[in-house]
Amino acid sequence: MISITKNGKQLDESLYTIDRQTKTFSSNEDWLKIETDESKWTFNTCSFCTLNTGSFCTLNTGPSCIFNTGANCIFNTGANCIFDTGSFCMFKTSYECKFDTGSHCTFCTDNFCTFKTGEKCVCVRRDIYEIVEIPKGKKVKLNSYGVKGFVLCSDEEKTIEIEGKKFTISELKDLIAKAE
Repeated sequence: MISITKNGKQLDESLYTIDRQTKTFSSNEDWLKIETDESKWTFNTCSFCTLNTGSFCTLNTGPSCIFNTGANCIFNTGANCIFDTGSFCMFKTSYECKFDTGSHCTFCTDNFCTFKTGEKCVCVRRDIYEIVEIPKGKKVKLNSYGVKGFVLCSDEEKTIEIEGKKFTISELKDLIAKAE
């Protein structure tokens, strides 16, 4: 069973299609919340969606979506997405995404993405054609656009206040790298 809501209410069936034979959900609506424990589905959505799914799913979305899935999923998304997944997932995203995954994942991303992964995960930086091996169990953040490498992060990053604005250490490093 699939639950599809928008603003806490069931979405009108005329605003989406479900093909049970091919296990495909499609909608042009933003701000959807989709929940299912079923596996092997394909979800095609717009922006600002939250998807809680089973394993072996394919998720094609716009930017600013949140995913909580099982293992062996494929993601093709826009920017500013948050992923909490199992192992053996493949991600193709834009910039400023956050990943918390299991092992054996492949990421194809732009800059400013943050990762905390299991073992044997790599990131392919599209903006500078760099392959980054992500250290197991460490939280890392990719450097800014055009700057190779990453910084190690702690879950509780320290902040510094400058002229009334608060910055994390990694944000300051990115600003410095941009200025150079």
